[in-house]
Amino acid sequence: MPDYALLDVGGNVVGKFVDIELEEAEKYLAEIVDDGVDVRLGLFHPPLIETAIKKSRAENPELQGVIEYYMDKGLSKDDILHLIRIGLCQPRFYKPAIWRRSKALMDKLVCPLGLAYPDHDGRGKGKYSTDYDIGDITSEIQQMLCKKD
Repeated sequence: MPDYALLDVGGNVVGKFVDIELEEAEKYLAEIVDDGVDVRLGLFHPPLIETAIKKSRAENPELQGVIEYYMDKGLSKDDILHLIRIGLCQPRFYKPAIWRRSKALMDKLVCPLGLAYPDHDGRGKGKYSTDYDIGDITSEIQQMLCKKD
């Protein structure tokens, strides 16, 4: 049986149901929503991001070199994480030069790790999508950045 997660408006996991059927999870969700809490039900997949990272690192050992390349260009850890957040947003909100830097980082690091994938919704729309929470993605990249030091 799958595990189900309670997700808040931002998509963050605020609770989970372990080893129950969907109907039972929906029953619990209805009780919680009746109490005035704004949550929704989703599948809980905490190990998926770890599995994707481990698999990608094994297949692409040069990914650590990508991080070193960007840090050698003078980008701080916070700059790299900020560019990743920009890459998961819409390009129309950013100057073209910033978007190009973000796109390059997404194409060279985040997509090869399996944390995001190209998803062109049209001009001015988001160019990358992910199945993971943005916080999970940035925390995984943060761990890689800490290993670099």
